[in-house]
Amino acid sequence: MKKLLALILVCCFALSVVACTNNSTTSEPEASEGESVAENTSSEDAAVSTPDEGSSQPDESSQPEESSQPDESSEPDESSEPDESSEPEASSDEPKNVVEFTNKFISWAGNYYVGMTKQRITDDTSLPLSKVNEKVGEGDIGIFTRDFGKNIKVSGQDYADFAIGVFEYDHSIYSYKLVSMSEVGKGNPSQAIPADGYVLAIYKDYNDKAQAMKAASANTRALEDPANASAADKESCVIFYPHGVTVNHGLDTKISKAKTAPVIDGNISAAEYGKAVWSFKHANELINYAQFKVEDYYSSAEAYLTYDNDYLYLGVIVSSPVHINTLTESNKNSMWNSESIQVNVSVNPADSEYISEHWDWAIDQDSTNKNLMRQTGYCVNNNGETLQTIWQGDSSIENSIAKCIRDDANQKTYYEVAIPFADQGGEEGKINVKKGTRFGLSISVNSGDGTYFKNIIMRDGGGIISINDWTKIPVITLN
Repeated sequence: MKKLLALILVCCFALSVVACTNNSTTSEPEASEGESVAENTSSEDAAVSTPDEGSSQPDESSQPEESSQPDESSEPDESSEPDESSEPEASSDEPKNVVEFTNKFISWAGNYYVGMTKQRITDDTSLPLSKVNEKVGEGDIGIFTRDFGKNIKVSGQDYADFAIGVFEYDHSIYSYKLVSMSEVGKGNPSQAIPADGYVLAIYKDYNDKAQAMKAASANTRALEDPANASAADKESCVIFYPHGVTVNHGLDTKISKAKTAPVIDGNISAAEYGKAVWSFKHANELINYAQFKVEDYYSSAEAYLTYDNDYLYLGVIVSSPVHINTLTESNKNSMWNSESIQVNVSVNPADSEYISEHWDWAIDQDSTNKNLMRQTGYCVNNNGETLQTIWQGDSSIENSIAKCIRDDANQKTYYEVAIPFADQGGEEGKINVKKGTRFGLSISVNSGDGTYFKNIIMRDGGGIISINDWTKIPVITLN
């Protein structure tokens, strides 16, 4: 009888070990999702993407513990008897594919007017990504853009364990909308990747997220006819933003070296600069007019770029019926809220490994602390005075030469700037001024009609407005 009882107890214990092991296996994807916050925490204090002049350091709560002494509670048992729960036999049921999530994610929140400003990777309305333009496997959530190819077809992969979501850019809402979301295993394994959009492959363990995105997309469709959409529709419109991922390269450009350096006098012409590299007009699919009233896009702009061995030359001509700027030297840092232009220059291009790691300025100011990213502003006030300021980067370095002019008769404002290459970067890198060098540059045109301040911004924010996402800064190549 005692032997029988002992046998029963042994069997019960063995079953309990198997049960625990199986439970650990099925919960692995949830633990993996948590791992994604190591580089991109959801600290509420860090969830602001607008520049905060009083804070130059990322939230310390987002950094991994660096204590030299490990937590004693995590020390292995040094007794001569091993812990049976860690026996090698239990590892045989562990998944072979351990998913490591990146610091990149998709979010569905914000709205038509504001865009993405405070979204974090651990929000309920966010989906962390483990793969970017790579083959996916068990437990993965992958994104595919046209950098991957024309479709998601991969030899030997049928996507049987994945839901497939297709997203396309919609100029009426200035963001990406969900076109379709398949049930798990029902997606097309040769799904085409939109020419201006992306595709998500979402592992079955995250199907609840896939369905949540599908449900949220109903609000996006409310703006298919923006001219007749109600204010409530616009406020609740959901946009799907790809954080830390470059989707469209349409604003990337090559610029020619100047035969003769432009004179910084506010007179901007094709004779000095050549053809305009960017046109800020509502009809341009690469430009965002979300803050303007429908069919009342009264401001536009043309941007010119050239360079020589010492300077990057920028000329911007803004056409606008109204120019109101009451700023002075004492409060020029507020020019982002007045008639002005904002300019980002990045030593590292958007597709570099550095930007991939440090794209999210809201929680990681490494780029600006090292002067690898500089954001400056330029304007002309009502008295005709040119003002310039620096918001991000080393503020002790500012050798730009600027001249800005307002021509009320022709309703045009001219912004002309010579930006020294020597001001950019530092010990961590500089811009090598030679043919073929690539770096980042973006512009925001700040305009208004006297009653409401507005921005004309580049695709996906351009790394300036909405969220400071450096992967959205166009790449400049010296030609």
